[in-house]
Amino acid sequence: MTHLAHPPILMPLLHVRPTRGGGWIVIDPELEEPISEHPDAASALRAAKHHNARRGGGDVLVHDLYDQIHQYRARPASAPSEEER
Repeated sequence: MTHLAHPPILMPLLHVRPTRGGGWIVIDPELEEPISEHPDAASALRAAKHHNARRGGGDVLVHDLYDQIHQYRARPASAPSEEER
């Protein structure tokens, strides 16, 4: 049996999915209800990245209309953005 000196760090994971009504929702797998609802995928992705950034960073998986998954990473809110470097 292999023991790790440090356990892996688990980052928050959120999902963005389309709804049957044409909107988009942000889902935290640990919660029963969506975190938020949005009129389009771009605003749902921004909301999910912002939510994860406040929680210290994490990944967002966007499930598009063609059943493909796109992964995005949200930096911690205190991390400098690409423009600030």
